[in-house]
Amino acid sequence: MLMLGRGLLLFIGLAIVALLTRELGVDGFGIYRVAIAYLGLVVVLADFGLASIFVRDISRDGANQTSIVGPLLLLRLVISILVMILAILFSFVLGFSDETRAGILLGATGYVAYSTHLLLFGVFQQKLKQQGVIFAEIVGALLFVAVILFCRGKNVPASIFVGLFGASYAVTFIMSIYFANRLVPIRVAYDLKLWIGTLQTAAPLAIAGILGVMYVRADTVLLALFHPPAEAGIYGVPIKISDSIMGITLLFSGLMAPILANSASQNRADFVRVFSDALGVLIVGVVCVAILIFVGAEDIVYLLAGDEFLSGAPILRVLVVFMTLHAATLLMREATVSLGIQSRILPVYVMAVCLAAIAYALLVPTRGGEGAALTLVITESFVTCGIATVIFRNVDEPISYWTPLRVLACGAATIVMYQMIVPQNWGTLYAAGAAMIIYFALLLLSRTLKLSRVYSLLSEMLGARR
Repeated sequence: MLMLGRGLLLFIGLAIVALLTRELGVDGFGIYRVAIAYLGLVVVLADFGLASIFVRDISRDGANQTSIVGPLLLLRLVISILVMILAILFSFVLGFSDETRAGILLGATGYVAYSTHLLLFGVFQQKLKQQGVIFAEIVGALLFVAVILFCRGKNVPASIFVGLFGASYAVTFIMSIYFANRLVPIRVAYDLKLWIGTLQTAAPLAIAGILGVMYVRADTVLLALFHPPAEAGIYGVPIKISDSIMGITLLFSGLMAPILANSASQNRADFVRVFSDALGVLIVGVVCVAILIFVGAEDIVYLLAGDEFLSGAPILRVLVVFMTLHAATLLMREATVSLGIQSRILPVYVMAVCLAAIAYALLVPTRGGEGAALTLVITESFVTCGIATVIFRNVDEPISYWTPLRVLACGAATIVMYQMIVPQNWGTLYAAGAAMIIYFALLLLSRTLKLSRVYSLLSEMLGARR
């Protein structure tokens, strides 16, 4: 049911892209994407490491969830407002167009609401009952679709659409408050002692999040500073597809977070088993999706945005590598929180930011969107390997990464074999089918795919839900 809901959200998100690209054109969609990307930076910065600590604390045995949820919800709201005010002021320092700044101002309130909604998401994760929050997000997204359809042909500027998108987030937040209150009574309260303790614990993740923003979420903003809006518009289509897929992997990581936290606190051997199985299953699924996107990149971009945006197809092919790596990184970050070693990944992010700064400076001015995508791949490769090493060195039980590495090797071999043996004149459906046959044949022949591990992980998740 949850995957169906996430699939529907993915479809609605892509439908929004299809409608807006045709309504705004390349330049207008570029302005819209820059404003959205900048506001998205604020949301990530305002997280301040609270989301992961929040899930961990309410997942502990005997935790008084009501006394945790309300105060931390208020803390998140205060931080979001302060960060948003600073971001609005800073937007006047950057070389944004007047319409981009107008969009940022109009969307600010909605994005503050969305930031607070993301903390509430932890309640649904911990209870393994995400139907309410998924429903709230679907309603908000459908309202935005309805507004876009109402505005079609009326020459509504991109900034107004940014504001309307923020309004849909506000609706989502109100509904998520209602559904979360049915799971855990929410009593908003000021608790300075809890705030200080939580912020101290979350500080390493906050720093890691800020550093992560500097390389993961700065791509579109940097494009706007070095290139005309059209470049950001073309890049906006493939990056939106990537973000949509990340929503599915984020759901999986969220479902695993309380299970990892519980197993880490009770039995490290169980933690290693759950983590290894989860990472293997996640990579198998993400690589499968990445191959399908790689094969059908041109058709996907054309169906979403039309001829004007077709130059985004090569960028999309580069981003499938980033999507795969980032999915693994999300799950491994949850693992570090469960183990209480989140502070040890800070050096990884510091070095990643330095690497990203060099890559962005070299690639974005000269290669535009493709350079931004390549920077994401280079930096995320470093981060994924770095966090994997931290986990490996801080767990007494042996952790093997051979399964995800074999899956990645099978995925790379699939792309090579596909390009060598599949005729170019085949339709996308036939080509995608052939690629899937090659991929799963390689997984089975290499004994990488073991159905027993999939069944074990599903049983663990269902058991936790009960």
